[in-house]
Formats: sequence, C-alpha cells, structure tokens
Amino acid sequence: MGERVARRFRGRLGWAVCLAVGLALLIVAPIPGLAGAHAPHKAYADAKIHVMSQTYSDCIILESNGLFGMVDAGEDLDYPDGSDSRYPLRSGINTEDGYDEQVFAYLDELGVNHDNFVFFMGTHPHSDHIGLANEVIERYQPQRVYLGKYSDSMIGYEPALWDNQYVYDQAVEAANLVGAELIQQVSDTVIAKHSAHFTLGDMQLTIENHDHDFSVHKALDANDMSWGLLVEAYGQRAFLSGDINNYLGDEDRLAQTLGHVDYLKLGHHANDGSNTDGYLDALTPTYAIQTGQFELFSTRTLYKLNDLGTHIYTAQEALGRGYQATVATLGEGGISFNTHDDDMVYRHHDTGTYMYCYQDGLPVVAPRGWVEWSGYYFWFDGQSTSAAVSQWVQDEGNWYYVDEYSCRATGWRVVDHKWYYFSDDGVMQHDTWVDNSYLRSDGALEVNPLSVGPLHSKARPGLDMVSEYVRTGTLQPAVPHEGPGRESHRGHNRGGR
Repeated sequence: MGERVARRFRGRLGWAVCLAVGLALLIVAPIPGLAGAHAPHKAYADAKIHVMSQTYSDCIILESNGLFGMVDAGEDLDYPDGSDSRYPLRSGINTEDGYDEQVFAYLDELGVNHDNFVFFMGTHPHSDHIGLANEVIERYQPQRVYLGKYSDSMIGYEPALWDNQYVYDQAVEAANLVGAELIQQVSDTVIAKHSAHFTLGDMQLTIENHDHDFSVHKALDANDMSWGLLVEAYGQRAFLSGDINNYLGDEDRLAQTLGHVDYLKLGHHANDGSNTDGYLDALTPTYAIQTGQFELFSTRTLYKLNDLGTHIYTAQEALGRGYQATVATLGEGGISFNTHDDDMVYRHHDTGTYMYCYQDGLPVVAPRGWVEWSGYYFWFDGQSTSAAVSQWVQDEGNWYYVDEYSCRATGWRVVDHKWYYFSDDGVMQHDTWVDNSYLRSDGALEVNPLSVGPLHSKARPGLDMVSEYVRTGTLQPAVPHEGPGRESHRGHNRGGR
C-alpha cells in the first residue's frame, strides 16, 4: 500500500506554486491532455457545483471561497478479481468503464489539495458513485470523509451485492490511511459533534436521508441507503440526491421537508423508481441534471419535468460538447451554467416518442425537415417538439414513411397491410419493378394471389399467407423492423429494481 500511495503522490511538488499563481492571476488553462476541451474556471467569488461529464456515474465537486468538497467520485477501473473470498467477481460488476484520469486531471486543474479539500462524501456503496473514492481520498487527502456504515449483510437481495463491500472497504481503508476524520453517522442536531449541518465557504450544507437502520430490516439494494446533500448559497438551493428512490417512501418524506430547490441532481440517473411525481411537484426544480443516458430517462419523469417547465441538462450531452463538467454557479442573481447556449439539440429516447428537440434544456418546436441521428432519419413537421411516428410524409414531391420508432423507412415495408418499397434514401418507389415485383402508381405492391408478393429474401411473406390474401385482400408483415435503440442495452450494475 505504501508504494501505491507513493506513486500517487509523486509529482505533487510545485502544486502549491501553481495554486498561488492561479489565485493571483485567475488564469484559465486547458486540462493537460484534453486539447480542445472546455477547461474548468478558477474563480472564488461565487459558489459552484461541478457535475463531471460521465455516463451513468456520479462525481460532483463543490467549490466556495477557495475551498472544495466532493460528493461521490464516480466509477474507476478497479474491480475485484475474485481471489479474495470477501469480494467475489459477481455478475453485473463493472469491468469496462472508469474515469480515473478524467477526475484527477480536473481536480488538479482546480488546484485541489489537502489544505483546501474539506470533505469527501459518499452517498452509498455502489461503484458508479464511490468506485474511485479510495484513490481520490489517498491522492488529495480530504480533512473529513462522510460515508454511512455498510455491510453486505444489510442487503437482502444477493444479486444486488455486486462489488459493494469491495468499494466500501477500500474507501474506509483510504480514509484511515491518510488520517481523515471518518464520519459514518450524523445527527440533525446542529450542535452535535457530527452534525448533518456544516459549511463549505459560503455554502450551507445539510446531509439528508441519513437515518435508515438496516440492521434488522434489510434493504433490497444499496440505493435504499443513499444519502443526499442540500446545498444553499446566496439565496439559491440545490439538492444532490445520489440514488435516492421512493421504494421505502424516502422521496415522500423529503417532499414534506425540502421544499423548492433551484437545481436538482436527479436521483438514480433519472431511472424509474426515483424522481416520483409528488416529490418533483414539491421540489419544483428550475433546473435539473441527469448523470446518465437520456435514452434511458424515465418517460414519466421526463414528461413531469416538461410540465413543470424545468430546464433539463445531461452530463452525457455536456461530454459530447467537450465540457469536462457542467458547472452551476450559485450567485445572488440566480444560477448560471457554463454549458448554456441557445443552440437547438436533438435528444433520442428509447420509449414513447423517440426524438425530441430541446433548447436551453426546454422542449421547443423544431424546424421542419429531416434530422439524422446514428444513421437513422427522423421527421419534424415544424409544429411539434417531437418527431413524427407511424405516418406518411410528403417532402419535395416525394413520399416517405416514418415507422413506429420514428425512423424513416427503407427497403420493403408493410403499411396498412400493403407492401411498399423505399429506396436507401427513403423515397417510396412507384410505377416500377423492384425484385421482380411491380409497384403501382400509389406505391403499393401489385399482388398476384397465385404468387408470393415481393421476391425479397427477408421480406417475402411466404406461401402460407396466400390464402389470407385471397380471403382478405391484405398481407401481414413477415419480418418486424427494428429501429434505433431496440438492441438490448448492456445491463448496468446499478439498475436497481
């Protein structure tokens, strides 16, 4: 362990000088190794919340008056190999994604060190939240570490154990190694030694949802143990909700006490089970950020936030635009974001309507025309915030069809029980022969009851359907079309219930 720590601290000489220069000149420099990316800003006049640009992983840095705190550290590249019986290599453990270098580079650029790193808080023992905690703690040595007590014995559902014990034990060991004050239980009493209420510069902080006891009644998932952090500064309020859900009524209770927040880190990456309607109605967030994939955003939550007029941002989108973090600055005039611009963006979703148009986090009517995404094309009619679904489209004298996934059709397709053929660019063919089959002037296949329809190896209906055609004059599709996102997503180890 000593050699590993030595390696991590190697090269720290000179950071004090770098920090002093940054404070004196307020220089904004690019992150080393991230050419072209938007670098973090050093400015201590306001309170800032940095949400790192990660996909399905939480790493949040708080900054106020030159002091820093951290809520979760995100996923790392380390995982148990199964050689220690305490830490089996279970199904679902992340073995692919890690943000080690991204997080270290960002913290280094901000000038985080032992003297200004006041606390680290782990919301709960899942690797996409505290996988990197031990390395952050060892490298930057926070003065305090807040981490609720955990044991695999507290979980009543074995498939949800993953590498929880592994990442928890590593974080506790790291806190003890560097001499940080390890706080595993807090009190709502303000004057208590380990109070849930504390400060970071001009920020007033409160740990929420910390009073569960799973020693008798077990949790089904460590998400049930998740803490949250309320941040208040300059009249603005933000709630960083970890993976808090409502399976045990946590959001119902928080809805009674939190009240309005200006900025909400959505619970559990905006998955179902979190961010319930009553909770969102009580918090009425002006802004919200998702630390996950918009494609997997709960449809119910998405519609509720749209109804509330909440500006929705995503860490994934910020990463795609070159930002290493979404930085919310809390000032007396409100909240501003480094990622703000007035460009329209198109967001693909996996259920319901499949493509939406947003501007500054709000749904807006998209211009009329086709939008390309991952090789698929979506049609906006100029009157809606979402793409067309299952309908014919006439554009520049040609006919097209968008299917049930909002995608522009190509090849042989069945629409209203009739076969049509669409070229590679989606144009409906008519008055012509395709695959030895004739398409009428309306584009529909001219069917001979004694034949089998389009002679296309994958779309051919089959002889057993001839009698159905003779009886009804229609043909049913033989092969269902699969649109974008229909492939199964890799099951993430934090899916919960």
